[in-house]
Amino acid sequence: MKLITNDIFDEYNQLIDYKKLSINQDLINDVLLRPSLDKYILLENYAYLFDTATILNIYYNKYYWYSKLMFDYINKYKKDDLNLEQGRFKLIEEGGNYPNIDWNEIEEIYNKFKNNE
Repeated sequence: MKLITNDIFDEYNQLIDYKKLSINQDLINDVLLRPSLDKYILLENYAYLFDTATILNIYYNKYYWYSKLMFDYINKYKKDDLNLEQGRFKLIEEGGNYPNIDWNEIEEIYNKFKNNE
């Protein structure tokens, strides 16, 4: 996996309109969680903007930023009352749509954040 650089995300951040998305307001206002949330939303809703990345690399990055968001939230609040873990499982299911997916990449991303608990 090649992590998409922050400067690319910064270029597109203004596209996110949180008023049109049903996202918990606490996530939007949280300075620790917001950067990961922004990156995940851009990858989820505006993947076509990342034309230099492969579809599979966009998926890995989406999983990466969602996992970071989830673990940062759980570490901060000591609970998963937003069911972020369930969302992570949905992302794992989505991975089945990619015939060349390397599940070791997914496991490495998960372990990277899990071990930082």
